[in-house]
Amino acid sequence: MTLDAPQARERPYVWVTWLPRLLSGNNRCEWASWFKTQHEGSSWTHAPSTFDHTRWALDHTALLRAEQKRLEADGATVKTERQNQFRLRGWYATLSGMPDLVSLEDGQVVIHDVKSGEPHAYHAIQVMLYMWAFPLARREYAGMPVAGRVVYEDHAIDVPSSAINTTFIDNVADLIKRLADIEQPPPRTPSASECAFCEITTADCPDRIEEDVEEGETELF
Repeated sequence: MTLDAPQARERPYVWVTWLPRLLSGNNRCEWASWFKTQHEGSSWTHAPSTFDHTRWALDHTALLRAEQKRLEADGATVKTERQNQFRLRGWYATLSGMPDLVSLEDGQVVIHDVKSGEPHAYHAIQVMLYMWAFPLARREYAGMPVAGRVVYEDHAIDVPSSAINTTFIDNVADLIKRLADIEQPPPRTPSASECAFCEITTADCPDRIEEDVEEGETELF
């Protein structure tokens, strides 16, 4: 089915998971996130994905339940996924997210994000975004100390509250402002590695790269 022209959102809307790769430098094309920020997701054609969502869902759910069980066995109060969904309305856009687990441990809020794949630096940045935005959006947690944890199958990485400093907040705010700017979108910066995983088709992004990276030869190595 061919959709009509993408429908503009009434207000710029940013999902937390669109930001970590840009903040870490793993992704460079801000335009892709700008497009999703500005347009209703149901109004544009999404590229087919080769990602195995069924396997991911099974692995993610199993790891999440194991972590929840461990926390509750230690006496923590735990809320999961949809219980933690939030929307934070800012001057320029609405930021939305859904931490996997939020626990109350000894008077401290701990935000857990479980990852069933390989570790990446941007996983901790996603947790940091939750640590910053979640207590601002959910008044019942306002003023409470907040820490974070990235949980993998065989280890976990703790993210201290000190990670949420002025530099981090300013970087997040600047990125959201750029994504929310309807008058001056960022330039498209297509690359084979990013386009291969991008949801936006050539119908909306004529610069999308469909081909694999070309291989060359050399005698230097």
